[in-house]
Amino acid sequence: METGNQQRQGRTDRRAVETELRTRNVIKHAKKSTVPQLPKSRMLTMRDWPVSYRLLAVIVVALVMGLVFGGLRVAAAVDSAAGFGRVTQLATLGQQVTVMVQALEDERDETAGVIPAATPQVAAKAVQRWYGATDAAAGQVKALGAGIGGAFPANIQARVAAVLSQISHLGELCSTAQSSQSALAVIADYSAPIGDLLSLNAQIAQGTADSGLANGVQTLSSLATAKEEATQQRAILFNALTQQLFADDELQALTTAESEQAADLAAFSTTATPAEQHTFRSTVAGPLVNRAELIEEYVISVGSLNTSALNISPQAA
Repeated sequence: METGNQQRQGRTDRRAVETELRTRNVIKHAKKSTVPQLPKSRMLTMRDWPVSYRLLAVIVVALVMGLVFGGLRVAAAVDSAAGFGRVTQLATLGQQVTVMVQALEDERDETAGVIPAATPQVAAKAVQRWYGATDAAAGQVKALGAGIGGAFPANIQARVAAVLSQISHLGELCSTAQSSQSALAVIADYSAPIGDLLSLNAQIAQGTADSGLANGVQTLSSLATAKEEATQQRAILFNALTQQLFADDELQALTTAESEQAADLAAFSTTATPAEQHTFRSTVAGPLVNRAELIEEYVISVGSLNTSALNISPQAA
């Protein structure tokens, strides 16, 4: 009896197990039929990879990312080098521009000293050697300016174009200045080319974030402007001492140029380094500098030219 009951219980247990298995199969089948599965490669599941493969993958990823960021750094360095190259190119041009400014100032002041007493032919002969210095400096600026292309800011390209245009008209400038009737007229004739050259030099640091370079350019610009105002005073005094009188408005122009020079020298002192200030003080010094300043102060204070009181001759001046 007991054996029969055990057999019946065994059959019941087997049926329960079979039922449970069939139920699981039905559920599994239903899931497969209603939720489509995308094919998935086992190789894409990194957690299933062997440890050695996973380590290799990490190394490869790090290497690839290093190459990517390294490439970005190289590109940035190339851009920085290109920017540095452009600034260097401008600085080289600026050096020659400074030489040309000096040549034009000398040419202008010598021209002012010989007119209107001399004829244009005599004036041209007297200033001929100064023309040669200007032409030589202009040739250097022209050659360097030709290399300022589309990689530079538009305003710098425009300034260079203006300078090159002035260079192409130097012959006309000389003829106009020789025919002028006063030192102020000669100064006005030369104002455009000198102004364009000084403006170009003031933009050497354009497009750079180097504060030291920008400060240095500002210092140079202030000093260059002060020197230009000093040479204007030289032109006026040279002409007045030669003619033994001030033409109309020349004394006022002399006073104005002296005042503007003092303002620009103050601006120079504000931005110049101690070493630059020391160089300036030690260079613009000496008996001749002191004598020139005393002569100018006396002339402005009395408002006339008395060369005997100054103990100088027009030629020595």
